Order: sequence, then structure tokens, then C-alpha cells
Amino acid sequence: MLSRILFYLGYRKNAGQVSWLQYINPDGSKGPLVPENAEIGDGAYLEPGAVVWPGTKVLGNQRVKNGDILLSERTIARLD
Repeated sequence: MLSRILFYLGYRKNAGQVSWLQYINPDGSKGPLVPENAEIGDGAYLEPGAVVWPGTKVLGNQRVKNGDILLSERTIARLD
């Protein structure tokens, strides 16, 4: 299911392709791939299994956990 979500995020109608970048957490550990148009605040920690939606703003003190799908600054869908 996660691969379907990532495919959908990678291509949106009338928006074309979204470029993805490897996120590196403040402690040097690898986070997930994030869309380049997402705003990731300094100090944000993204676990490797998290998904950040294109155009989303992640606050600097925010921790996004494995299985979380960050849809907007205040909306998180959780896959448990």
C-alpha cells in the first residue's frame, strides 16, 4: 500500500512529476525521501518509514513516526 501512496504522491494531475530528496535527520540518521517542495524545519526528526506529502510544512520541533503520513502541517494519517 505504501508504494501506491508514493506513486500517487509522485504524480498529480496537472502538476507533473515531483522531485524527491533523501532527508537526513539532525542526528545524522537517514529519514525518508521527501518531496523537494516540502518545507522541513531545522530540528525536525523524520523516521525512515514516514511519508511527507508534497507542499507540506514540517515544524522544527516535530517528530514524524514510522507509518505516519503527513498530509499538512496539522493533519497526520497513521498506518498502524
